[in-house]
Amino acid sequence: MKIIIVGAGELGKYLASVLSHDKHDIVVVDRSDELLNRLKEHLDIMTVPGNGANIECLKKAGIKDTDILIAVSGDESANVLACQLASHMNIQNTVCRLDSVNFFSEEDNLNAKALNLHNIVIPAEECARKIFHVLSNKIVMEKILFSNQNAVMTAFEALPSSPITGARIKDISNTELMDTVRFAAILRDRKHITPHGDTIIVPGDKVYVAGRKSEVESVIKWNSPENSSISKVTIAGATRVGRNLTAKLYEAGYEVRIIEKDFAKGARLLDELKAGIMVINGDATDREVMIEAGVDSTDAFVSALDDDEDNILCAIMAKEMGARKVVTVTNKAEYANIIPAINMIDSGFSSSLVAVNTVLRQIQVKTETVSIEAILNRINACIFEFKVNKGSIVCNKRIDEIKFPLSTTLALVFRDNKVISATGALRFEEGDIATTVTSSDNVKALEPLFAKKGLLNL
Repeated sequence: MKIIIVGAGELGKYLASVLSHDKHDIVVVDRSDELLNRLKEHLDIMTVPGNGANIECLKKAGIKDTDILIAVSGDESANVLACQLASHMNIQNTVCRLDSVNFFSEEDNLNAKALNLHNIVIPAEECARKIFHVLSNKIVMEKILFSNQNAVMTAFEALPSSPITGARIKDISNTELMDTVRFAAILRDRKHITPHGDTIIVPGDKVYVAGRKSEVESVIKWNSPENSSISKVTIAGATRVGRNLTAKLYEAGYEVRIIEKDFAKGARLLDELKAGIMVINGDATDREVMIEAGVDSTDAFVSALDDDEDNILCAIMAKEMGARKVVTVTNKAEYANIIPAINMIDSGFSSSLVAVNTVLRQIQVKTETVSIEAILNRINACIFEFKVNKGSIVCNKRIDEIKFPLSTTLALVFRDNKVISATGALRFEEGDIATTVTSSDNVKALEPLFAKKGLLNL
């Protein structure tokens, strides 16, 4: 499949890396020779210097035989024009990055369809949504969605008081509940552990549980201490992420305080929401300002500044001062591997990685057998969905009869829109979708198992 990516910034770079690794033909267009040269040093892709919103430039990139165009430059107007030009050239799948929904006007019937945009991604809004999900409970660290809307995978911390702590997975007492979910991964001391029945859950483990939404939520409640609910949230930064998150929290009934250094930004936020929030004018890296904002008594502190280093500093300060839960946002993809190593930060989200996962779901880049659903935020693994084809090696076989690559967990099976726990006794049927947690390197070994003609011997 041929894919043109317009924009070689953080998001474009991340997408090029993921999609080229998945063996698609990638062409990246950008005005900066420096950014393009850096990409070519590390990736097997083509690059075209120039303006992606120019038809002649897109022709040089091969727009006439392209399957998908993804416009993710920092100029939203240029992104819109690039997608419109691609549509004019009969490209049926485009993704347009925007800064906010303010680009549209429902009053004037100006929406994505009117502008001939197939898919849009708003990184700040997607990142705010991810953070909002983890603010439902103190122990929740991440939530991941699948192609099946009834399924979810949630990461939570196993506290010393958790009923699962100290037990082998196969011996966990709440058998009825545990039979409906699947332990998909464990992060322990920054290492990804593939769980099995004899794995013992230890305090501090970050446990990924997959299943139907209601049943996963029951697992979270079962493992939550009495004081795990969150009602008061302090946010550093009236940035795009900060503003989006504030609006979501305010609408959901949370008590919200914002720390913003720029008086005009804070005033605009107050004007947008009218009432119900408090804005503290000051620098969030200043301890006195943090004290004034009441960080020592807040249920959750979210650092959503534009500067990654300031975000990390603020998050650590907030934890030291007594914030019960601390969340930080980073913009550079490189920080995605650093944040989990900082014990004082409970959850960290890369805005680029969140946006990449959104784009992957929108464009549905997949083969007959496999599609990538998400890159996990905290561990070096991805969620892949495999379709069970008629005549494949796995079709009509029980899961415990199949030899899967090491470090691969089968989390769930989707069958006729039903969500089924992937236990060993389950027998695959034609048309099933098997969700796995594994590394990108294992896909080559997994794909032949599900293909129409098996290439591996069991």
